[in-house]
Amino acid sequence: ETREPIEVGADIAVGSLIKNIGGSIAQSGTLTYTGSAQTPSISNTLTSVGNQTITVKYCTTQNGTYSTTVPTYTNAGTYTMYYKATAQYHNEKSGSITITVNARSIAVPTASTTTFTYNGASQTYTPANWNDIKSYCNISGNTRTNAGSQTVTISLKDTANNVWSTGGTDNKTLTFKINARNMSNVTISTLSNKTYTGSAITQSYTVTDSVPSANTTLTLNTHYTGAFTNNTNVGGL
Repeated sequence: ETREPIEVGADIAVGSLIKNIGGSIAQSGTLTYTGSAQTPSISNTLTSVGNQTITVKYCTTQNGTYSTTVPTYTNAGTYTMYYKATAQYHNEKSGSITITVNARSIAVPTASTTTFTYNGASQTYTPANWNDIKSYCNISGNTRTNAGSQTVTISLKDTANNVWSTGGTDNKTLTFKINARNMSNVTISTLSNKTYTGSAITQSYTVTDSVPSANTTLTLNTHYTGAFTNNTNVGGL
């Protein structure tokens, strides 16, 4: 059959040549990665002569099996989806469209507002917005015991499907600082009185703190520094 009837249902008619399907197909909007398969919205503006019903079938490969079901996509990226449109008394229309799945945007980690002070125990640094991003990120270098500073590194678990809200997938760093404990909180054992000898006099003493537990003895030159002065002549230190 190479000709189209003038009227639908006519038994015998002389009509025009078979028509072409007009219009186009495109993705409506874009998708954003969620970890699950998603079906893209399709904008279909195809038209036919005489308003003949148009059937559109899709496939992810040009020579694959076509179906009226729109394919689903999971991972972020750009894909080519093929289609074939048919209608009675019309030439088949075929082509391809681009399907886009955007990477998910992850907030950049922000600095903790917690002030850390040495307490003798291991302490953990947590970014201020960690609860919002921890499902998508790894963190390292965020535990420390002694006073001082170190770098905390936060990385994306899946750089193929996630990006930072500021763009890119590079690792982010924050500074973890533990302040030294104030020595005014420690206890120094009582020194005994001595008799003048003409030489510098020293004696043993202990320094204790309440952290990490009560009456913890501190070590000279490790936890604190100390030296005797004015310890030769008669008088007090």
